Amino acid sequence: MHTLHVIDLSHHNAVRDLGQTKAAGVIGVFHKATEGVGYTDPAFAIVRSLAASHGLLWASYHFLRHADIAAQMRHYLAVAQPAGGERVCIDYEQADCTLDDLHAAVSYLRSHAPNNPITIYGGNLLKEQLGDRTDDLLASTSLWIAQYTSADAPRWAAATWPAWSLWQYSDGQFGGEPKSVPGIDRCDCNTFNGTENECRAWFGGSDAAAAAPAPTASEKPTLRLGDRNSAVLDLQTRLALHGLAIACDGIFGSATERAVRGFQRRSGLVVDGVAGAKTWAALNG
Repeated sequence: MHTLHVIDLSHHNAVRDLGQTKAAGVIGVFHKATEGVGYTDPAFAIVRSLAASHGLLWASYHFLRHADIAAQMRHYLAVAQPAGGERVCIDYEQADCTLDDLHAAVSYLRSHAPNNPITIYGGNLLKEQLGDRTDDLLASTSLWIAQYTSADAPRWAAATWPAWSLWQYSDGQFGGEPKSVPGIDRCDCNTFNGTENECRAWFGGSDAAAAAPAPTASEKPTLRLGDRNSAVLDLQTRLALHGLAIACDGIFGSATERAVRGFQRRSGLVVDGVAGAKTWAALNG
């Protein structure tokens, strides 16, 4: 049985009640910010705001692709906008990525975000590429190891990192216990290699409260069947965060209309399937 200190999320995870999550003992959240040179996770800003309201520690990660590394890191920092001292993370698991890619990403962050400690997330790919050799640049970062096992400790590239910092021991289905946490549908579960106070210090920054708030309902457009745009994607993400099963594709089709009607019905709103100011306000609440 592990101590579940940290969860990591993306828009694929339905966030129902982070208050329940915190009450269960979780103290921190890593959330996907970006991927490649242009993708932004549509739930990032929303969940950051929710985490802030519950006083949870906060950090972001970028899913690295074998592409223009400088462009990827520029995109990541522009979206994540980490506070001074806040941890940043490179998710290194894409099969065609190389250690040269990873070195370039770390070097860019060192140069352009010198006050933000760096974590490398990885599993088998990282272990296989590093083997038993010591990588001095990567040794200056901290390791977040992914390994789903019921063992008491993971295996990692110990020649580079004498100790791991964070261990993703379960994806919510496989691995050790506990595999779930109240307030969130299936998600990745992580334990910190130290005490709760040490975990808080390791996260750096203050907490999610420093993040920019999500846009207010008055800033959101009225959306209805047939609309196709980024605001629809935002709407779908918020509906998913409220536990409604919905595809986040930016298309306001019949499934999205049914989800809006379902949300309106349970929220005591006029049930018309149109996302207007009152529906946005309830989604933000």
